[in-house]
Amino acid sequence: MIGKNNPQKSKSLDSAVQILDREIWASKKLVMECTKRNKVYLLLNCRKIVKRLEGMMREISRALGLIPVASLELSIGISEEIERLCDDMIKAECKATIVEVKILERIESGIQEEC
Repeated sequence: MIGKNNPQKSKSLDSAVQILDREIWASKKLVMECTKRNKVYLLLNCRKIVKRLEGMMREISRALGLIPVASLELSIGISEEIERLCDDMIKAECKATIVEVKILERIESGIQEEC
């Protein structure tokens, strides 16, 4: 068992579970917020939403990196897949579509002209 053999591995696994639990909760909250909002609000706040998503992905990647994969007796292929997934999640960038960016730029320039 992980906890009996090595307390450090158990602590890493506990940390990973806590991070995953927190990020799953935050993800569900974001989904609920976005489903309750109208499309204009979502468009105007898409950059903030994207930043939140990117932060969640990085935290989930960090949590996966804390899991002591070697001690779980997984195949080398699965261990490598987990490592690749972590790398991909860290490097991933979410972006608004070109159309959304153009609309946002027009809205922002119109607001600046009014002020």
